[in-house]
Amino acid sequence: MLIAMNNNQMMGGIFCDLQEAFNCVNHKILLQNLEFYGVEGKFETLIESYLTGRYQIVALNNVTNNNN
Repeated sequence: MLIAMNNNQMMGGIFCDLQEAFNCVNHKILLQNLEFYGVEGKFETLIESYLTGRYQIVALNNVTNNNN
């Protein structure tokens, strides 16, 4: 998507729903590949923090199931 801004400057953005995609790959290998292709710095840290230390809790009728 490209949007025309003031002074004829352009701004672009890509929006992807990657929630299920990250569940299908080994996160360590994915991070290594991103580093190999030049993803580094704050963006690399952001992706790594998204992929690590996450957990899910489901509660139904006051019964909790932890899915780590």
